[in-house]
Amino acid sequence: LLVTGYWLLGAGYWLLVTGCRLLGTGNWLLVTGCRLLGTGNWLLVSGGCELVAVKGNKEQATSDKITSNKRQDNKQQETRNKRQATRNKQQATR
Repeated sequence: LLVTGYWLLGAGYWLLVTGCRLLGTGNWLLVTGCRLLGTGNWLLVSGGCELVAVKGNKEQATSDKITSNKRQDNKQQETRNKRQATRNKQQATR
């Protein structure tokens, strides 16, 4: 019984040491990964990638608005043309 107790004590100690080592390795990997993530994000932002994407979206929105305004102007002009054609027909029949 005493031998078994010592054996279990040794096994528990070994597991504790191994767990601490794995915890240390896992913590190192986590810290390193966070640093790499932060560095990569900083490089992207300082390189202007985010700004380019935002600028591109704003330009596209502006372009879409201009296109929408042109369509509306065309519809209004078409309506004016139809009214003028109606007036011309009415004057021609008089």
